[in-house]
Amino acid sequence: YTDPSSLFYDPVFAENQGLVMAGGVVLSLLLIGCIIGGFMIMKRKKQGVYVAWGTIGAMTFLNIVTELILPGQGVGDIVLQSLCGVLCAVLVAIPLMDVGFDME
Repeated sequence: YTDPSSLFYDPVFAENQGLVMAGGVVLSLLLIGCIIGGFMIMKRKKQGVYVAWGTIGAMTFLNIVTELILPGQGVGDIVLQSLCGVLCAVLVAIPLMDVGFDME
């Protein structure tokens, strides 16, 4: 996206190359946090739900900030990012709502 000789070149990404790189690194670390939270949920630990909620919230916040910084993004994208974050958080909370799951 940042190489002018590339077929996929986009000047917006070229101008914000540092932001895109830093966002990729932070997002990768947050995905590792989601995986750790998932393993903790599989081992029936309540703390895994909270770890997953934290990483989902941080990813949603990062995506919304990225949408606001990059030009040409609409308000509909921000609303969609927020709804996706809420939906993921509700899905992660299902083991807490299940009475027979016996989480520690």
